[in-house]
Amino acid sequence: MTMANEHSIGFNSKEIKYFFSLLILSLQLEAGDPSESGLFGIFKLQLHNSLYCFKASHAIVRLNGLSLNIKSVYKNLCISCSMDLDSCLALLNVFLRARLVHCPRERTLISLDEKHLNTLLQPTPKGLDILFMFCIKLGISIDQMPSVLRSPLNSMQLFYFERNSTTNRLLVSKSLIRLIFIKLMGAEPNIWDPMTTLEPSVSYEHKLRRAKLLLGNRPLDTTLGDNKGPGKAGKKSKKPDIELQANSWDDFEYMFENTKSKESQTHHSPLAHRFFNNPNSDSNSQYYVSSKGIRLFKNHKVVHSGHKKMVEYCFLGKTMVQWLLDCTDILFKEEAQSICEYFIQEGLIQHVNILFGSVSSYNRDYSKFYMDIDDLYILTSEGYENLDWCFQEPVEPNIPLVDIQKVLNDPAFFYLLKVHLTEELCLEILMVYIEIEGVLEKLQRLSQTQDQPTSHKSVNQCSAIILNIYLKYLAPDAVHNINIDHATRNRVTQLIHELIRNHTTESFKYITNTSVLINSVEISLKEIKSKMSQNLTEVPKYEEENEYEVEALAQNDASVILDQVKEVFNEIKGKMYTLMQKDVLIKLVNSTQFRKRYCQIAT
Repeated sequence: MTMANEHSIGFNSKEIKYFFSLLILSLQLEAGDPSESGLFGIFKLQLHNSLYCFKASHAIVRLNGLSLNIKSVYKNLCISCSMDLDSCLALLNVFLRARLVHCPRERTLISLDEKHLNTLLQPTPKGLDILFMFCIKLGISIDQMPSVLRSPLNSMQLFYFERNSTTNRLLVSKSLIRLIFIKLMGAEPNIWDPMTTLEPSVSYEHKLRRAKLLLGNRPLDTTLGDNKGPGKAGKKSKKPDIELQANSWDDFEYMFENTKSKESQTHHSPLAHRFFNNPNSDSNSQYYVSSKGIRLFKNHKVVHSGHKKMVEYCFLGKTMVQWLLDCTDILFKEEAQSICEYFIQEGLIQHVNILFGSVSSYNRDYSKFYMDIDDLYILTSEGYENLDWCFQEPVEPNIPLVDIQKVLNDPAFFYLLKVHLTEELCLEILMVYIEIEGVLEKLQRLSQTQDQPTSHKSVNQCSAIILNIYLKYLAPDAVHNINIDHATRNRVTQLIHELIRNHTTESFKYITNTSVLINSVEISLKEIKSKMSQNLTEVPKYEEENEYEVEALAQNDASVILDQVKEVFNEIKGKMYTLMQKDVLIKLVNSTQFRKRYCQIAT
């Protein structure tokens, strides 16, 4: 089951997140008084929630000519890209509508034009979690991540959807719709009241634990050269500047201990405010923590055609869309609305007017989803019984023998598998399988390509991806080293040597510790012929997988080496599949979380 993309956008979701993350990294936002940073001229902010802000014009200038160096535990990258000024403003508007940034002084602002160039913008909790995951993916060590990620603004942990690698469409299934619905409704009813206590956000300690699980519990990069007095593992030494000096997880824990509140263990986002938490609010961003469900009305009186009914729980259609846009990585309202359509199709919710015997009114079909200000929805009995509020897990749940292929194919079970492997500190088993599967598909398409220029470009791209996989998972000193036999590791290492040795330029420089330093990355949009309008109706074309370019191999040499890589990668993929089928699957099915969720979402 796939879902249509938003039709009027030029960049797809992956590209939007990519450019947003690069922008925030390049801005090097600071928590201090903006008037002292030199970025804002006469602007002097006094509100705590306006920290880490930037002017719209400053972001446009950066997007117009992005250039930054990124220090990674995998490789060092020099990234440059550029686009015309109209496209920069259009992309900034996309960030705003996608809830990646907001205007802290005008919370309802959803569009920028030339009159808003001096408007101050701020990354949202959603935007910061996307930036956090971008840094993790690139292998940016914690001590090199921007300080805004260690601020109270970073209060969200999003739900990330899987997407079709070719079409970029959301991958959904009936079980995933039920899983999302359970998360959307929360662990307990989130009753809105004007005097309700602000919702606690993700704690610093939780973020630290998440970083450990995703990056692996290992020493941080100690070769950066700009740390003063590197600490030692197991020793918590006091440092005058704790933000950029962390050489071990012990040091990083010390950083968090010294940046969190000493008065209370409960953390609230500085952006949260009762006024903007109102379900009827027009604020662009309204949720700052994803662990709580949508805001509900309790014992609410509903009036329709002169008749009145009291309903125990009800909620606005627009509230569901708001939660999906704020608390998941969905960027387009149309995709969020499509998810809500599935809730209705699966019989989990219904329009409140159906209680009055109306299946339609005013040319409205209530089997479809609506999100006007007066469109209220209620839970059906099927939707209610599987929520965490009231679900009673069977004493001996009947979990049929699940095949690993079913787990990999179903987005809901795939998500549960990722969560399980992350907790078990072995996510690399799944990720190397997925990444190898992806490059094998590219190699298969390459073998069928007759066009010489296309084939030449594909060889470069495949070589780059292969090298990236090697650095992350297969090299003797790989960051996420997988457990393969010595002979296989030696064989793939020799092939990587050949891949590098046969390149005709100095693009690859082989380092003695078997890591490879990529000198430069050129992602230039200057050569794009189609000019984007402000609403991005024309699509700028570039290869999304082209994280760095590899200079040309002689075509014959490339074919031979890549065929050999294809063979050994197929072997490794098969070994990872067998490992997941025989070992991982058993532990997954026997885990408490999986057993509970299976009973709730299996159809």
